Amino acid sequence: MRWVGVVTAVLTVAGVFVAWRVDESVFTALAVRVLAGLIVLISIAFACAMWGVGSMARRVNQLRDSVERLESKHAEHVRSLSDLSIQPTVTEDVGSDTLPFKTDGPTATQWQELVTEVEALKARLDHSPAAPAGRAGPNLEDLEESLERVDELLSGGEFHKAGELATTLRSRYGTDNRVAMLSNRIESARRLRESRDIAEISQEVADLVSMSAWSQARQRAQFLQEQHPDSPEARQLMLRIEGDFRVAQEEQQRRMYAEVQRFVSRKRWSEALAAAHTFIERFAGSDDAEAVRMQLPTLEANAEIETRQQLEAQIMALVKHGRYIEATALAKRVIEQYPDSPQAEALRRQIDRLEELATNPDAPPARVRID
Repeated sequence: MRWVGVVTAVLTVAGVFVAWRVDESVFTALAVRVLAGLIVLISIAFACAMWGVGSMARRVNQLRDSVERLESKHAEHVRSLSDLSIQPTVTEDVGSDTLPFKTDGPTATQWQELVTEVEALKARLDHSPAAPAGRAGPNLEDLEESLERVDELLSGGEFHKAGELATTLRSRYGTDNRVAMLSNRIESARRLRESRDIAEISQEVADLVSMSAWSQARQRAQFLQEQHPDSPEARQLMLRIEGDFRVAQEEQQRRMYAEVQRFVSRKRWSEALAAAHTFIERFAGSDDAEAVRMQLPTLEANAEIETRQQLEAQIMALVKHGRYIEATALAKRVIEQYPDSPQAEALRRQIDRLEELATNPDAPPARVRID
C-alpha cells in the first residue's frame, strides 16, 4: 500500500502548487482555489478507497488461512479414525516347525468396541440426529398424542394429572423444547383457572350469604378448595364464610331476644310465649336461651289468661249479635279446655240459657254475663 500513499501525496502537493503558483492573469483567484480544492478532495477520496480495498484483501487472506487450518485438522481427524479400523491381530503360517505369531496389543473385538465408542462420541459432538446403533429413537407420534392429552387435561382443569404426564414426557423426550416448556404452561394455566374460579365462586358465595343461605355458601367454598387445594384465597374464603356466619348468628340472637322482651313489656303474652319457644330452639346452648327458659312458666300462665279472656270476649260479642248457636259451641269449648278457670265456672251457670236461646229463635234476647 505504499504506492497509494505516494500517489496521494503527489496529488496533494500538485493541488497546493496550483493554488499558489498558477498565473492569476489566466485564472481568477477564485477559480484557482476551487481547482486546488478539487484536486485535494480527489486525492483524499482515492486514498480512502485504496485503504478499503487493502482492508478487504487482508480479511480475505485471513479467511483463507482459517479455512486451510480447518481442512488440515479435519483431514488429520479422518486419518486418525481410519487408523482405528485396522485389525491389529496378525497370524502367520511359517511352517510346521514354527508356532503362529501374534502381535502384542488388544484383540480385534476390543478394537471394534473402541471404534464403536469413538464413532458414537463423534456423532454426539457433531450433533448428529441419528440414534446410536441398537437404540430406537423417540416416537414423535406418541409425543404428539401425549401433548394433545396434556391440552385436554388443562382444558378440564385436571392440573395434577397434567403434571404427572409432563413428568413422564420429560423422562422420555427431555430434549424436545415443547416438553421442556410444559411445566410453565401447566403452571400458567393453573393460575389462570384458579383466578377465574376464585372470582366467580366468591361472587356466588357473596350472593348466598346475603340471602343467609349458609349451607349452599359452604358447599361452593368447599368445592373451590377441592379444585385448588394449595390456594390461600380458597382457604380464606371458607374462613370468611364462618366469620360472617358467627357475626350473623350473634346479631340474630340479640334481635330475637329483644323481641321476646318487647312482647313481655307490652303484655302480649301469646306472642311472647311463641317467640320464646323459637328462641330456645334456635339458640339452645346460649346464656340468653337459659334466661328465657326460666321465664316460660310465667309466660305460659299469662298467655293462657290472655287466651281465655279473648275467648270470653268472643262469646259476649256473639251473644250480643244473637248468634247463640256459635256462642254455645264456643262456651262448651272454653269449659272443656279450661275447666278450672273462672270463665269456665261462669259459663257453666249460663250454658243452659244459651242452649235454650240457640233452640228457640223466638226467645227474647237474654242478658248473659261472664264474671
